[in-house]
Amino acid sequence: MSPKIKGFPPVHVDDLAATLNSCAEGFAQLAALLAVIRNDSPEFSDARTLASLGWSVATDMQSFTADALAQLHKGGIQQ
Repeated sequence: MSPKIKGFPPVHVDDLAATLNSCAEGFAQLAALLAVIRNDSPEFSDARTLASLGWSVATDMQSFTADALAQLHKGGIQQ
């Protein structure tokens, strides 16, 4: 856990949950966009390869943030 910085209040658990939810939704939307680019690009093209790589990262990050949100809802926050 990082040290507290004077002048900044702690983050409320509901705000953290909303942030994680927004991140998961944003990564899911990015993955959907990259899937369309990948599927509509010519086979063996750089665009298809890059879209595939981006899709993989976006889906991993969506899963990671969704799992973190689930853990937050199940277990709360430890300080």
